[in-house]
Amino acid sequence: MPRSLVGDYGLPEAFLTDERTVHLRHSPCELSALLLANTSDDDQAQSLGDITSLGAQELKSQIDLWIDCAARDLPISENHLNYWRKAIEGLQKVISRSLEQFAEYVVETRSYIQAEGLPIP
Repeated sequence: MPRSLVGDYGLPEAFLTDERTVHLRHSPCELSALLLANTSDDDQAQSLGDITSLGAQELKSQIDLWIDCAARDLPISENHLNYWRKAIEGLQKVISRSLEQFAEYVVETRSYIQAEGLPIP
């Protein structure tokens, strides 16, 4: 990840780079996937056009994955999991929230269920 973008967040040094994203795109990689972080306001956008984007919208659209992860080890019925899915789908249709706000909602809902046994808000 670009040091200039996330250098102040305490990430391990191994995750940070001073190289441009295009340089990393063409570097050898033995892993099955390579995660590149880039801002959309630089001059590399055209060269990076062939790379699959994984932005906030793509992450938020994976509702089943969010629910599956958040509901792990919770005493919640399949019926209530479906309500939770539908609640998230409905929220996304009527209002756009940041990825951080979306994740916070999922985490808070899990916390309520875990601590209080409260129904899906």
